[in-house]
Amino acid sequence: MLYVGHAGQDVLTLIRLADRTVLDTVTVGRDAIEMAVSPDGSHVYACARGAGTLVSVRTSDNAVDNEVTFAGHTNEVAVTADGQFAYVSVPDSECLYVVRTADFVVVDTIRVGHDCSCLAMVPAHARLYVSLDSGLVGVVSTTERRLVQTVAVGALAGRLAVSPDGQHVYVVVSDDTGFVDIQTTTDSVVSRTKISTGISSVAVTPDGAYVLAADQNGLWYVDATTGVVVDSLFYHGGVGGVPALFPSGDTIYIPSKETLYVVGKR
Repeated sequence: MLYVGHAGQDVLTLIRLADRTVLDTVTVGRDAIEMAVSPDGSHVYACARGAGTLVSVRTSDNAVDNEVTFAGHTNEVAVTADGQFAYVSVPDSECLYVVRTADFVVVDTIRVGHDCSCLAMVPAHARLYVSLDSGLVGVVSTTERRLVQTVAVGALAGRLAVSPDGQHVYVVVSDDTGFVDIQTTTDSVVSRTKISTGISSVAVTPDGAYVLAADQNGLWYVDATTGVVVDSLFYHGGVGGVPALFPSGDTIYIPSKETLYVVGKR
């Protein structure tokens, strides 16, 4: 099943991947475009920005079974490896909120001292990486529940993606028109890849071989080892959100306005 969020709407669209059929919609709150899936696949957690909520959707019957409201617009959610906690960014509060998924109670608040937006969980190191303003990426320990370090990336940080082995976090940086590679063992920037103006998101293939950078026109395939652009894919409408990769890596689902493109393996 593929869950698709919509800017300006209050639903998630459910698509069965076996035959690529739209099955239903689930009402979750306005601007629910950022989601995370529990490790066991039993729930999808969606941030409804316009409503300032985090909503839990039970995948067995696609019913909303829990919800928590924050004092501000929610941005992104990331789930710990054991599935017990969801971390939610609320940018205007300069805080991350820790929600216990069993009962959807906020059990902790982590002040990061900056507007916080995009999140990426690295379970292997029990770390959460968060895009901050002032050209920084924050590193949060999920065991200590505190900000332990910041990494300067030289420009406003945006969306993040983690390599399958947890050794790299790729971060979109606005002024560099590309992305940077943070090595998680040292929490330092080890490379910068400049591609084009308007890079909005990055994703990593399941084998870790390629970073897919999306801009307003399409996708750029970047060799994860060398940082060299090896291919590109352009199409009418451009990329309207974050691409989703099938776990085998054989298929990429790319949102573009009112169309979902299905792209075969490179």
